[in-house]
Amino acid sequence: MKSTPVTLTEITLLNEQTECLHLEERIKNTFDYPLHKHKEMELNFVIGGTGLKRVVGDSIETSDYFDLALIGSGLEHQWAEPNGFEHHEMHEITIQFSTAIISDAMLANQAFSTIRKMLADGQRGVCFSQETIRLVKEDLYRMAKMGPGFERYILLLRILHTLSGDNGRHTLASEEFSHTAISSDSQRIRLAMEYIHKHFKEEIRLEDLAKLVCMSTTSFSRFFSLRTHKSVSEYIIDHRLGYAARLLVDTRLSVIEICYDSGFNNVSNFNRLFKKRKGYTPTEYRNAYYQGKMHKKNPEALNLIPVTGK
Repeated sequence: MKSTPVTLTEITLLNEQTECLHLEERIKNTFDYPLHKHKEMELNFVIGGTGLKRVVGDSIETSDYFDLALIGSGLEHQWAEPNGFEHHEMHEITIQFSTAIISDAMLANQAFSTIRKMLADGQRGVCFSQETIRLVKEDLYRMAKMGPGFERYILLLRILHTLSGDNGRHTLASEEFSHTAISSDSQRIRLAMEYIHKHFKEEIRLEDLAKLVCMSTTSFSRFFSLRTHKSVSEYIIDHRLGYAARLLVDTRLSVIEICYDSGFNNVSNFNRLFKKRKGYTPTEYRNAYYQGKMHKKNPEALNLIPVTGK
């Protein structure tokens, strides 16, 4: 039997006792750092990386010339080179910071409400629009030239505030894959989501969910779509697929086993839905996800610790 995959955990250079953030700037012609995670949040800006494969949680997308993503604590991520990638000079600015960089009291203030929402979304990973990236890129360049200290911290807050106003940003990893908590401000939506999260491996009927929150089926369906921007069936499917993606990268279970363990009752339908949502079949996804996982160098030299997966 094949061994269980491992997840590499990075020990970053951020010392929270003496500084609130750590910044690295690199000019490079290759991206060969393996898939990894760390406890700090990360803002990663890549210039000139058109065609790179950005892996964040169970999301695999292709980078544009400017690529900027916010990565949550403990979320697997990597910028990898697909087969046939043409090497050229690229510029990368990586900012790692603790979630304690902004106190809970500050985040509770209305002035920080958009940042609070963005940092919460960041636990699933967030990719920003090209328009907003252009608004902050000069500040990112300036920040890279600064030494540690108060001014760099203030500039980071300014960058985060600008990014938090990006209506074109989108989250990357699914809730189930990233293990994020339900954050809806509606008690009825929370009740329905909690039920789905607990029973997603079983048949879930719309009528039962509506009865749970004391609404008619039609009213609940409309209310759920308005609050989540997904239909109930889409939310259930996405939750099941997120669970399936986690099993694909953390275990050596077969695709058939994962299909039924994730609440699907038809392998062909599972394959079709997975490819529609993720862009790959389950087998292709597993191969693509781990294509650049292992590194030709010693992981210890990169401050990486292998941790056996589930």
